[in-house]
Amino acid sequence: MRKQANLVNVVGESEWFVQVEINENGGLTWSGFFVYISCDDRVREQQLQGLLGLLQNVRAGMCIMGDFNDILESGEKGALLDLGYSGSPLTWGNRRAASACIKIRLDRVLCTASWCLNFHNASVSHLPLVRADHCTVLLDTEAGKVRAKRRFVFDKRWVGKDGCEGVIREAWSKQVGLSRWFQICEKIKNNLNSRVRIDDLQAKLQACYVDDDFERGVLQIQKELSVAWADEEVYWQTKTRN
Repeated sequence: MRKQANLVNVVGESEWFVQVEINENGGLTWSGFFVYISCDDRVREQQLQGLLGLLQNVRAGMCIMGDFNDILESGEKGALLDLGYSGSPLTWGNRRAASACIKIRLDRVLCTASWCLNFHNASVSHLPLVRADHCTVLLDTEAGKVRAKRRFVFDKRWVGKDGCEGVIREAWSKQVGLSRWFQICEKIKNNLNSRVRIDDLQAKLQACYVDDDFERGVLQIQKELSVAWADEEVYWQTKTRN
């Protein structure tokens, strides 16, 4: 039986936020806010107070993520909890070199205590900068959950890849205990694993970011990363149909 996908409905929006209701696979519905908080102190205070006022209207909990444009003081968070992060401690940079370089954590994910109890395995990751001046913030509500393996399906990423035919011929010619088809699958998977390539390329981009070096090799890395993401998209399109 196919597992029902999460449902996301936009229920409100303004110049500085989008409100959604997210129905998880387990049937739990919670409110999410994607925000852009102003740098102006007066406007900023109004926005934060407005968000805190919405706490009275949510049951399963509320999660807020986005650009807060400043370091949040404890008083500004109110009853909200900061979920923390893994990855780089910096989420924004002005992409300038040497003494002109400014980097800071502006983006974060806050939640209510009830949301945290419902999603106690949730994790937040700061993904490496690619093209924008902000890094992507990834919220995973099912971090650490063991997912069952699926049956083998043909991976379209294999088609047309340099060296694919050679890998098949090499694996087919070897005599070992494991089946030839298993060898072929493993060798091609290791050579064409777009997720591994993405992680490797993102790490290289992150190194450029940390070293304040945004020019050397960045264009080539971005080009390779675009290809890897395209392969990853093909992979998931195939996977969701099986």
